[in-house]
Amino acid sequence: MMQKPVGQSWESYVDSVFRIARENGEFDNLPGAGKPIPGLDEPYDENWWLKIRVPAELDRYLVFKGSIAIDGISLTIASLERDVLAVTIIPHTYQNTTLGTHKTGDRVNLECDVLAKHVEKLLESLEYFGKR
Repeated sequence: MMQKPVGQSWESYVDSVFRIARENGEFDNLPGAGKPIPGLDEPYDENWWLKIRVPAELDRYLVFKGSIAIDGISLTIASLERDVLAVTIIPHTYQNTTLGTHKTGDRVNLECDVLAKHVEKLLESLEYFGKR
């Protein structure tokens, strides 16, 4: 992690950390607990709608239109309501990954976008130094 230069504001420091990380593609995913899959629904345009119950400990890292990796497959969160998230699965992803083989009740590995963990850690350090 970068060290904040003396004289630079915390806001400017956080902005520069995220800009550099985005430019370098450093936002990997965080591992999480696998949870049951309630099933695949085919809603429209030959795409599937996949809903997954999310463990409470991952909830704070999830946002609408954010990233989630399901069994290592990076997808965009299309819906997020309470403890259930939904993603759409296009035909290519359905046919060329394991997502098309799951049955209702199967468990999957969930990984949240690490950006949220970076923000959380930075905010904790601000609290530690009395800057927040």
